Amino acid sequence: MKNSLRVSALLCLAVSLAGCGSYSKMVNSFAPPKQKSAVTDQYDAPADKLAGTSPFCPKPEQKVQEIYMVMPEGGDKVGTVDVIFNDGKEAVLHGDYSAMSLAGDEKKAFQGNESQLMEMFGVAVGALPKAPKTSLLYFLLGADELTPESEKDAELIYSDFAGRDAPEVLIVGHTDTTGPSARNEALSIKRAEKMKKYLIVHGVTASNIQVSGMGERNLLVKTPDNTKEPKNRRVEITIR
Repeated sequence: MKNSLRVSALLCLAVSLAGCGSYSKMVNSFAPPKQKSAVTDQYDAPADKLAGTSPFCPKPEQKVQEIYMVMPEGGDKVGTVDVIFNDGKEAVLHGDYSAMSLAGDEKKAFQGNESQLMEMFGVAVGALPKAPKTSLLYFLLGADELTPESEKDAELIYSDFAGRDAPEVLIVGHTDTTGPSARNEALSIKRAEKMKKYLIVHGVTASNIQVSGMGERNLLVKTPDNTKEPKNRRVEITIR
């Protein structure tokens, strides 16, 4: 079976063995003689005699069960995964923790949850880098000072760096449409540069931070010219 991913990460787990490995009695002539353990005799038998009796060799009728589960995307994103089988048939897993178990020709879709995800894939999930994250912070009118609410939110953003190794940061400044366009262009860059200084103080390497300004060219809320709009006076900080 093969699978193709459209949006989200897919985790796969095989929960039983597909077959029995053979036992080799080939001698390593370059190594010194190996001492024989007292318990060796009970395992020193041909592989065909071990099949079905050793805990490492499943019985012939035992099927391999594979489990597929969609990882949460975070934010407003919803993950979707296409699973395409060798016979050309397709199954779509849509939404966080959507899952499917496969055992031979038997397929069963089910809705998993966070505890099941961590129980089955906890080691793999722990080894994954954190997903990219974008946060918005808002500014006072005509200034590069954060609003009181955004000052609190900024502390949460800073703490997110603690769990990331050498994070890459993209900061884009924006303004509303009040005032001349040239001034707004400069103000948007000033806001982005101000946030860069804060991040450096909190341990982010300066060379890992990219800064740019959009002025009033990319409004979050569309407005006419010379309109005060708090949500347009912002920086977008993307961590990856």
